[in-house]
Amino acid sequence: MDRWIARRHGADALGDGSPESGEVRVMARTGAYLYAAGATLALLWLALPHPAASQDLVLVGVLALAYAGAALLWYVGHRLRRGWFDLVVAAGTLMISVAVHFSGHTTPFVLFFLWSNVYAWYFLPRGRAALQLALIGVAYGVVLAVGDHVTPPEGNRGGLIPFLGPGAARWLITIGTLLVAGMLVTALHERVERLIRRLTEERNFVSSVVETASALVMVFGLDGRLLAFNPACETTTGYGAEEIHESHISEFLLPPEEIERARREWEHVLTGGRASFESHLVTRDGDRRLIAWSVVLGRDAVGDPDHVVATGTDITERKRGERELGRRAQRQAAVAELGRKGLEGLPLPQLTAQSAALVAKHLDLDHCQVWEQTPYNGDLLLTAAVGFGAGEVGRLTIAAEEDTQPGFTINAEGPVVVDDFAEERRFSPPVPLIDSGVVSGLSVAIPGRRRPFGAIGGQTTSRRSFTHDEALFLQSVAHVLAAAIERWRSEEAIRHNALHDPLTSLPNRALFLDRLAHVLTKRDPKASQAAVMFLDVDNFKLINDSLGHEAGDRLLKAIGPRLGEALRPTDSVARFGGDEFVVLCEEVGDGRDALIVAERLQKALSAPFVLDGEEHFLTASIGVALATGRYEDPDPLMRDADAAMYRAKERGRAQCELFDDAMRSQVRGRLRMENAMRGVIDRNELRTYYQPIVSLADGSITGLEALMRWHHEGLGPVSPIEFIPIAEDTGLIVPLGAWILEDACKQIVLWEQELGVVPPPISVNLSPRQVAHAELVPMVADVLERTGVRADRLALEITESVLISEAESPWNTLQALKKLGVTLMLDDFGTGYSSLSYLKRFPVDVLKIDRTFVDGLGSEAEDSAIVKAVVGMAKALDLGVVAEGVETEQQLQCLRELGCERGQGFLFGRPRPAADTTPLLGPGDAWMPQLPGRSAQV
Repeated sequence: MDRWIARRHGADALGDGSPESGEVRVMARTGAYLYAAGATLALLWLALPHPAASQDLVLVGVLALAYAGAALLWYVGHRLRRGWFDLVVAAGTLMISVAVHFSGHTTPFVLFFLWSNVYAWYFLPRGRAALQLALIGVAYGVVLAVGDHVTPPEGNRGGLIPFLGPGAARWLITIGTLLVAGMLVTALHERVERLIRRLTEERNFVSSVVETASALVMVFGLDGRLLAFNPACETTTGYGAEEIHESHISEFLLPPEEIERARREWEHVLTGGRASFESHLVTRDGDRRLIAWSVVLGRDAVGDPDHVVATGTDITERKRGERELGRRAQRQAAVAELGRKGLEGLPLPQLTAQSAALVAKHLDLDHCQVWEQTPYNGDLLLTAAVGFGAGEVGRLTIAAEEDTQPGFTINAEGPVVVDDFAEERRFSPPVPLIDSGVVSGLSVAIPGRRRPFGAIGGQTTSRRSFTHDEALFLQSVAHVLAAAIERWRSEEAIRHNALHDPLTSLPNRALFLDRLAHVLTKRDPKASQAAVMFLDVDNFKLINDSLGHEAGDRLLKAIGPRLGEALRPTDSVARFGGDEFVVLCEEVGDGRDALIVAERLQKALSAPFVLDGEEHFLTASIGVALATGRYEDPDPLMRDADAAMYRAKERGRAQCELFDDAMRSQVRGRLRMENAMRGVIDRNELRTYYQPIVSLADGSITGLEALMRWHHEGLGPVSPIEFIPIAEDTGLIVPLGAWILEDACKQIVLWEQELGVVPPPISVNLSPRQVAHAELVPMVADVLERTGVRADRLALEITESVLISEAESPWNTLQALKKLGVTLMLDDFGTGYSSLSYLKRFPVDVLKIDRTFVDGLGSEAEDSAIVKAVVGMAKALDLGVVAEGVETEQQLQCLRELGCERGQGFLFGRPRPAADTTPLLGPGDAWMPQLPGRSAQV
């Protein structure tokens, strides 16, 4: 690490930085040190007392050469090649030898050989060091041989090699010592080299790791000064190592607000040895990078702290990603919560307002708007806003044109992003929004099934770029709004349809009765009264039959606006169903004022209605009832208005009738009768009477018509003319019809058992309400099966009104009845409208000519013509004919002449109970009147 620090900052003073040049420089400097040190010691020796035999002048010259060599090595030695240092050692050996020789052989200069020898063995290879040692041996041997004047002490032996002379021992000791010293130096040098090599490799590895690491590595002195940092630091901070070397980190890299914290962490490192924390670095361009630091205290060889190493990882992007993931999770949770509120039924205005606030918060917008397309003209209505438009919610509208941002957005295929509105050319925001200083914006369409419901978007007053995730979040909110809008509109449609007529869009019965109840509740009896007008279009069924139901529907649609134009703003009109309308006038003075309003309605309807270029004229019967103090609930008031309307129809149609006390008495009587009819079957108050249908040729009974009679304990005998219409209106006719059908079938079985003969077929009347009832056919089949009566013994009579009122639905019913095998008879034939057109469509077996045409036979030519035409038509269609209401011999004779087959009326017998009818059905001719000339016994 120290070498990495030194090398990073130019601290290497060895040559050009390569190992070779550094080694040469060390060898040169070391040689210079040795030359200078030896010359200096020799100079000191000359300055001290020394043998007189020494030749000082020669020694001074040698010393001068030594100093010159030292200077030469110091300044230019690093330029020499390694091989030249053999000459340096050899030159040193020669100078030492000269010094030893001319110093008188008594000086310690011979020790300088040890210096030269150690230098050779340390810096030179072994072989060349051995050559240098040999040179020293030769040189020293020459010196000893030439000038060794040492005399051995008396008595010394010559030694093993006497011819070497007295200096041999000294030479051997000196050279041997040099050899041993050289070998020790070599061994130590090799060991040190291995240690240095291993340390170098380790440090090189550390250096390469630090150099190539992506992590930031900084080395500080204990005073906080930056000593070094790796290339990753340069890349991250933008500073070069040389620029900030020896600078304090707080001077340029730390943000001001984090300096104090960094100081505390530094103290913690110095006392605890390590620390981990996160802090920001300010780069050269001012950007802030978040770094996760791991800091340790470094120590020297003896364990004392001498530096601090900080390793950091740039976690800016990771933290940014974590924050973005957090924001994304928050947005997803917010959208989920918004969707939950929508599913729980949060009102749409509140949900829209919360959506705008949510978008503004999570996208950090200054303005946010929700625009919804109106269903009528397609304009965009501001339904929620944050910032701009907050005070205009529900009032501000703009055209859905593509030159506006919302208009452009709803026609775009994806999010619309605006980086700068000043440079935007596709559209422009509203002028007030531009005045508020918006710069950037983002908007998306609120999707719908067929077309977008609108748009949601926002703007910022500072320039920014919107990410893909932000656009997805806005689209998610838009989809939640879309689901809420679609659900709200569907619910609104359901609510509207539940309270409005689907054909005319007028309020329906439920809404009208609710409004009427509200008026009755809040009215002041002392103030003006309210009035209800029940309006029924005259002869509307004829319009449907002649022009078709589609034309009839168009007329009904046109009636509503006509009525509305004739009313005051406080009045309201509703459709009750079919061709019935009701009007509520909340303030009328008295009955005269109410009738004036009714006459205006009549006048409004009197103007022609144009359909397909043709004019059609309508009239209506109107019943008026005043909401006086006696009314607390809508039902009695509506019932009285309805009664007045029927009175108007009875007066000749196109009339207005005001409900009065007399009419009230009539209504009360009807109500009493209606209440009395409840439970009439359970009380066993009904009886079945039978009237014969006879052959006009021989007077034999060919059939019986079953007629219902009611005898109430309190009311006494009640005429069918009174109770049958009430039963029809209240729906009681269905159970009553089932009762008489079953009673008649049971009577057929009894007669068969009593008389032993098959009685004639019995016909039972069916009302229009029975024919329209879904259970009619199953009910008839069940009665036939339970009683065991053959289907051909039963005839069912229907009126023309059944065919005319609903031209399609009875067809299936009548066909199903025909499949059972029963006979179908068309009663009161000739009183309806366009009935002839239905005879070929419906499976009718018998026509019963209405009594109004039979009455004039023999006296009125028109009746005779009509009956003749009906009889002829019936024969042409292979249908049976029965004339109703035959009461005179003259009528009987005319019917015979016109070819009518059968008749029914008082002439042949009045309706009578089953017991009284039984004698007419026995064997023989118990009932065989002679026609003419014999009157019927009744």
